[in-house]
Amino acid sequence: MERNAVLFLVLSIVIIIVYSMVVPPAPPQAPKPVAPSQEAPSVTGGVATPSAREELPALAAGPERVVTVETDLYRATLSTRGAVINSWQLKRYTNGPKKETPIELFVPSEKVSVLAPLAVVVEGEDEALKTAVLNGPYALEGDDLRLSDRRPIGQLRFEVRTPSGQVVSKRLTFHHDSYQVDVELETRQVTGAYRLMLGENFGIRQWGDLTTVGYVGPTSQVDGKVVWDKPSKLDQPAVHAGRVAWTALQDKYFLSAFIPEDPQSAVVAERFGEGRVTAGLRDTVSGETASRTYRKRTSLQQGV
Repeated sequence: MERNAVLFLVLSIVIIIVYSMVVPPAPPQAPKPVAPSQEAPSVTGGVATPSAREELPALAAGPERVVTVETDLYRATLSTRGAVINSWQLKRYTNGPKKETPIELFVPSEKVSVLAPLAVVVEGEDEALKTAVLNGPYALEGDDLRLSDRRPIGQLRFEVRTPSGQVVSKRLTFHHDSYQVDVELETRQVTGAYRLMLGENFGIRQWGDLTTVGYVGPTSQVDGKVVWDKPSKLDQPAVHAGRVAWTALQDKYFLSAFIPEDPQSAVVAERFGEGRVTAGLRDTVSGETASRTYRKRTSLQQGV
């Protein structure tokens, strides 16, 4: 059993590394010819951005909504309070006395505040923007999704706007036959650094005895090298700048990972307390692109 577990974990990391090598970033989109009176699109981070005149379709915010995404592989719930994942159940992996209880890769704590998967943490001194982006409420385009071979793909779009006109939008694309979620982050009038987070312990179900379980915690590939951020040494957040291929949280059997479409500027690993860790992608929106729509595409992958 221990040998199989170690083999699985090695294979999971190999799969992520190979994925990042054989699936290269999408090439920058060339600007289309425009009339002299129009503004040409700019290209940022490998993704073409529309002109400053193009507006994101506005969504109306309201009371908190919780939507469900269900496939043959998993059942997930997401909330407009932060536009984050509330729970993630694996249908084909169970535990309990009769092996009838689906394994949960993420469950919010009832005792302490927990950073949820897909949370965006804005850095800087704009407290209004920080609060709005982290907690919402977000407007939602879309409803419950039940995906199958007849309806293989579904999308949800979350959007939050501040009184000063700043916009953050998350577009999520789900696939019926995969654990992968495509994440597209768009901003308008936002400048400075932000972090897209995997959430606290998303993919880490049990810590166990690390002398027998092996490594548990944040792992990343930066500039072609695998970096292991041991939780016991994360007294301060660890920042690794460079070409980020992926960042993940892993335990003996499971993992979750972000795989950016184009190289990120850094990864961040943090510890909130004993047995409480997270990791995420850190990027910066420059003043030059702040007045335009800025897009970043990332894949959220769970391994079992």
